[in-house]
Amino acid sequence: MKSTLKSYFFILSVSLFWGFSFISTKICLQWFTPFSLAFFRFLIASVVLLLTLKLTKQDIKIDKEDIGRLVLCGLFGVFIYFATENLAIKMLSASLTSIFLALLPAFTIIADYFVLKSPFTKQKVFSVCLSVIGAILVAGFNINGSENMVLGVILIVLSMIAWVIFSYLSIPMQSKYHPLKVTFYQNLFGMFFFMLTMPFNIPSFEGFNMTGLLHMLFLGVICSALCYLFYNIAIKHISLVICSIFLNLMPIITITASMFILNEKINLIQGIGAALIIGSVFVATSKSNKESNAE
Repeated sequence: MKSTLKSYFFILSVSLFWGFSFISTKICLQWFTPFSLAFFRFLIASVVLLLTLKLTKQDIKIDKEDIGRLVLCGLFGVFIYFATENLAIKMLSASLTSIFLALLPAFTIIADYFVLKSPFTKQKVFSVCLSVIGAILVAGFNINGSENMVLGVILIVLSMIAWVIFSYLSIPMQSKYHPLKVTFYQNLFGMFFFMLTMPFNIPSFEGFNMTGLLHMLFLGVICSALCYLFYNIAIKHISLVICSIFLNLMPIITITASMFILNEKINLIQGIGAALIIGSVFVATSKSNKESNAE
């Protein structure tokens, strides 16, 4: 039970920091292309995680048969996920992007059924529906896109599929290795894939200042190293469906941060959406707690 409560804290922290990450990303894109930003972000994360492994005197050895799985984790959960999402954001409105990303719990509940043979319970379906509807209301209904709108939608759907694949690939590693080691290799291999694109994505450091550096460090140390570690710990103790519902809290964090930092306003519809998402978290975790107590 204590592990479950800690996992709720970890996945809530992930939602909080990733909610803020959109603002830091927007600021850093003044100097970086989306791919070069991702490369430096995960380069910083890999260095921080390696130093942490050394300071805690953990070995970095992994079995040969697990290298392929960890490479795939880096490919799907870091490279493909960020590449497709960043490209989609350039083709779709922010609202439409958020709406499609909000469908992640629905994708996860379907994947859970086929991969883990987890049944569709009333509580699970209800909490997912609340979460999706709430996130759509928070995002708004501005669905204007570019002439590449269809391609943008395809890319954002691919990003969600990539994240679900990454999550299921990661689960078996949690019982075999320390989450810190798993997170290090996921970030490292993801960084290598982005490194291959660097000759075509040279950043411009003209005007790069302390503000940009602090936001870059936030993305690398907190949003990549720490959040991927927290996510790996969370999926070890709570279901991917609940984790994905928690991740739908991100738009609430983003609009709240924008309200204070960018002086943007939140309307009544967004407030109702936020309430639905928070309610979906309570429904999902209430069911989970009952199951934990029954065990």
